[in-house]
Amino acid sequence: MNSMTGYAYKECVVDGTQISVEIRSVNSRFLDLNINLPPFLNPVESKIREKITAKIVRGKIDITIRIKEFISSVNVSVDKEAALHYWKEFKETLDFLNSSGATFNESEITLNSILNQEGVISTFRDFDPNIYWKKITPIFDEVFNSFLKPTFISINISKPVATANAEFFSL
Repeated sequence: MNSMTGYAYKECVVDGTQISVEIRSVNSRFLDLNINLPPFLNPVESKIREKITAKIVRGKIDITIRIKEFISSVNVSVDKEAALHYWKEFKETLDFLNSSGATFNESEITLNSILNQEGVISTFRDFDPNIYWKKITPIFDEVFNSFLKPTFISINISKPVATANAEFFSL
């Protein structure tokens, strides 16, 4: 019977993307597969599961894939109507407070205070899981193949480990 205790890891940069793949396992009678991915990679989980189950039938296996972009393209949009609406509401509130005896001036309403309001700025990144899968696949395959290689531990058993209770074991 083969032990399913193992570990393999690799981290590298591919096209401005840092990718790390880690596979670790311990013995278990059945296959218990846990795959940790960034949420945008969930569509490729089935591909990872297929690769693992094609070669492994038992063991508690944890797979972690991490992605870090060094070159990022983020789409930013500003809802100018929402910004104008906030400015008018802030200005009306300022005028109301000043009419009640407070002493505020318009310079206290900053662009930053308007831009930080909900719905004024929105960002969007287009993640294509298939593009990332093409980057991850060679690294994953290398780590998985390394994980599958048997590791042998040599133990010298020519000398008794404990001799104090030798009489107990003799007949």
